[in-house]
Amino acid sequence: MSTLINVIRNKESETEKGISFVKKNGIEKFVSYHDLLDKSIKILGYIQSKGISYKDELVFQLNDNEDFVHSFWAGLLGGIIPVPLSTGKNDEHKLKFFKVWNQLNNPYLICDLEHYEVLEKYAKNNDIDLSALKNRVIDIRDVYHYEEDGQIYESNQDDIAFLQFSSGSTGEPKGVMLKHYNLLANMEGIINGTRMTSEDSLITWLPMSHDMGLIGCHLIPTLLNINQVNINTNDFIRRPRMWLEKASQHKSTLLFSPNFGYRYTLKYAKRVSEDVDLSNVRIIINGAEPISADLIHEFFSKMRKYGMKDTVMCPAYGLAEACLGVSAAYPEDGNVITWCIDRRAIKIGEEVVYLQNDTSNFAATFVDVGYPLTNTSIRITDNRQTVLDEDMLGAVEIKGKNVTSGYYNMEAKTNEALSADGWLNTGDIGFIKNGRLVIVGRYKDVLFVNGQNYFANDLERVIREVAGIPLSEAEVAVGGARNFKEQTEHIVAFIKFKKSDEEFIEIEKNIKRELNYRLGVQISHVIPLKQIPKTTSGKVQRFNLVRRFEEGKFQSIIKQIDEHKKKGERNSEDIDQIENGIVSICKMYISEVEIGLEDNFFEMGISSLQLTQVASELQQKYGDHIKVADFYANQTIKELADFIKNGKKRVNEKNSSRKNMNQAGDDIAIIGISLKASGAEEQDEYWEYIRNGGGRSTGFS
Repeated sequence: MSTLINVIRNKESETEKGISFVKKNGIEKFVSYHDLLDKSIKILGYIQSKGISYKDELVFQLNDNEDFVHSFWAGLLGGIIPVPLSTGKNDEHKLKFFKVWNQLNNPYLICDLEHYEVLEKYAKNNDIDLSALKNRVIDIRDVYHYEEDGQIYESNQDDIAFLQFSSGSTGEPKGVMLKHYNLLANMEGIINGTRMTSEDSLITWLPMSHDMGLIGCHLIPTLLNINQVNINTNDFIRRPRMWLEKASQHKSTLLFSPNFGYRYTLKYAKRVSEDVDLSNVRIIINGAEPISADLIHEFFSKMRKYGMKDTVMCPAYGLAEACLGVSAAYPEDGNVITWCIDRRAIKIGEEVVYLQNDTSNFAATFVDVGYPLTNTSIRITDNRQTVLDEDMLGAVEIKGKNVTSGYYNMEAKTNEALSADGWLNTGDIGFIKNGRLVIVGRYKDVLFVNGQNYFANDLERVIREVAGIPLSEAEVAVGGARNFKEQTEHIVAFIKFKKSDEEFIEIEKNIKRELNYRLGVQISHVIPLKQIPKTTSGKVQRFNLVRRFEEGKFQSIIKQIDEHKKKGERNSEDIDQIENGIVSICKMYISEVEIGLEDNFFEMGISSLQLTQVASELQQKYGDHIKVADFYANQTIKELADFIKNGKKRVNEKNSSRKNMNQAGDDIAIIGISLKASGAEEQDEYWEYIRNGGGRSTGFS
């Protein structure tokens, strides 16, 4: 078969096999390959009736996977170029949409009306001209009512099948051109490399806008003519156990997931039904982000009771520029192969130093991702593009029928990525061992500190070990933030954390101490966040976090952390030390009188200026929570020292006294009332904030 059009047209008589789309509440809708083809041809007719034709681009902003597949098939059949993009709700995704739109030649948008309104609102708020978009929008609800067949275009193998924009590229999105021959060559390589067969069946929750979701979990199963079970990604996020329960129900043999999926599933493993049977699972493809050997072992330890075999994991490596896959470990290899190396010797162009085990503080463990796939060649080069031997660390370069010919409408970027003889620099660092590839990290994620190289994913692995957080919950990102004043780079760690502030302080101490002890690495800041931002495929967006840090977006969190540290120091300080400290500060500004611990500030004749100066010094020493108003509530040094050490305890005692006064019958007149609420300026706005889930007591945000 020379094109994907041949692949899907070959399904005309297939009424037994197809896709089960898992809808709301787990209800399934089975659509045979025959029905998919029939409906897609009619949808093509509707699209063509709107003036869209061969080589026009059709941008996808679709939440429903059934809508996506129908529209995707329709685009392929008409020689129209599908451009799948994630429908994320944050501003980064919206900005990416408009950047991609401006790169295209004659684009149209297919989406649901709700998502168009989201884009429209974003455009208005950011002064983006919508005039070129308004008359080029197809509402997905309209396409299903058209009854005339579209005209199928007989594409050739050199035509662009679709454009794959990298999931993490928001700065300057690059559209990878994937031609029909690229895709068929890579699909052949993946099938051969992972030993998939027409007897398999697949289940997936991966987004269709991602290469693993679209190529690995849809196009390859379609080529093999096997049944697919398709869970919407958002439904997996809401109910991850559905992935395992549906796999059990359908006796699925093929599963795909990056690290994120295993970690997320482990968090909810206790909620999985005891009746789940995963003994039919034959292959799990693990790729799309750095692979954690520890996480694999923990996943299998939890899945063993459901009948899953320890030997089914297939670590793989790939990227959009290769269509999807570059290398894969054969399932018959058995257990996952790992290599332990000395991280001090991780330098491009130098030989890897192997260690016997991971007991050394300098040990770093990396997963073997197998042999090159059919139709793909791999080589390792140094900074001068000299080809290196086995066991030498360098840039991973690829070449083959599956490798893209370049980036859409970006000649300069294409020339940067591809050498004159067709080798593509993947941007990854690795080495070859026994003819198999081992990935160490991304070149752009190498941190250069004090003349030493550190890989971000390696430091993240160590942090997970020492933080004391369960592996299934440990989400960490490490980046190098530039101090522009000092012209130096500092290492900053971001960690997902939702517990108490006091618990975080201890974790921060562990992280800083252990990384310094084990590696000699000084962590400048550890920032606790409610969420670690990721791409649609689960890759951590380190660049996004570092950029926000350099812009000062986390200063309020850093200040809050410092406040809690000072509070802890105060709590460990004896009361007489605090009293002596206050006396010393008062003497700096009130030199005309002798100051005693029981003397009243205001009876001493302290001025408002002196009061402000003393309060300012106390804030620097004991924290910003100390206000001038506290001098009125605590009018002696002894009282103020007690307040500084014990904080709200004194206020509670006062409240208790007021309660006793009220019980004694003292008259109180309320002369006014006000509301100060978190997250709102007015009362109605506050109640709306509460209805939307705000107002919960959490740790740092």
